[in-house]
Amino acid sequence: MSTYDDTLLVARFAALAPEPLTGDWEDILDRAGRARKGRQRFADSLQSRRRRHLVVLAAVVLVVVVGAASALAVRAYVLHQGIVGLPPVGAAPSTPKSGELVLGFTFGHTFGDPGRFRVSVYADGRLISERVGDSDRTDEYRNSTGLLERRLTPEGVELVRAEVISTGLVDHDLHLTSGEGLYFGQIAFRTEDRLVHVTWGDVTWDNVDPDVPRRSPTPEQASALIRLDARLADPASWLPASAWEDPDTKAYVPSGYSVCYEGGQGVGLSRVLALLPPAAENMLRAQENTPGTYTNLRGRFPIWCSELTNEEARALERILDAAGVNSWKDLFGLTYGAPGPGPDATEFSLTFNPILPDQR
Repeated sequence: MSTYDDTLLVARFAALAPEPLTGDWEDILDRAGRARKGRQRFADSLQSRRRRHLVVLAAVVLVVVVGAASALAVRAYVLHQGIVGLPPVGAAPSTPKSGELVLGFTFGHTFGDPGRFRVSVYADGRLISERVGDSDRTDEYRNSTGLLERRLTPEGVELVRAEVISTGLVDHDLHLTSGEGLYFGQIAFRTEDRLVHVTWGDVTWDNVDPDVPRRSPTPEQASALIRLDARLADPASWLPASAWEDPDTKAYVPSGYSVCYEGGQGVGLSRVLALLPPAAENMLRAQENTPGTYTNLRGRFPIWCSELTNEEARALERILDAAGVNSWKDLFGLTYGAPGPGPDATEFSLTFNPILPDQR
């Protein structure tokens, strides 16, 4: 597929968009330019929010020789490492676009997002995993990966399922506090026509009623979860060769991105969009702006998300870059934004999140 021309794309969305609200974009840029320290605090504070998204969590180096590398060459290079930000032109998305989740597993090795490991297994055999590093550590958790994909056979999927069942924890929903070597994490395990949810840690999970009582994990429960983490983090160490349709690790390339945006405390959708550059505002106003919430240790906060194709996401990225919006790629992916006047205030932020097969 070819990318959209920026001018044509903006014109297409502008024709559909209502009259944009008044927003002083130059003033926003001026304040953002005077707020380097605030911007860094803002970037740091965003790290505590990343549990709300299915984000790309590692750095990628794209080596492209100008004038010599074709789109196919870029695709071949990037498929073998994780992607932070958006996939390059020519990177073929993983197929099929959608998939039934068999297992979702997250295990936190620290109290915060750094050190998090996550894996998703689908009925079609795809095993998509990621691990977030921790720059403050010097051990194995220092390095991060992007979203990586391997393929299991039906036998392999059943062996992974059996490993989860062997913990004795997925017979029914179970919600535990932290303790006994557990920081935070969750299991979503498909049994018949529903997902059983197991959570642990002193966080509020989006799929769990915050009023549901939790109990402390027993040493046996903690030991079972820690062992399961080790097994799922290195499935090649115990799965037989017959369990793999394709054991080679490649980058997971999503078929689209959920672009999520938010403003300061109490700021509504119209005002958030008016804070963006006009072309970006027009583009997102023409999309379906789905309201939602994200959760961190301070509670739940409002957010709006729009689903974009890879081509549309790249066009939006170019619009934001051309307007000079602050951006950064960290352990959690690609974010644009501007800090607010206070130490933890947010003028606005916009984050690109890859859409996983079970989110289609």
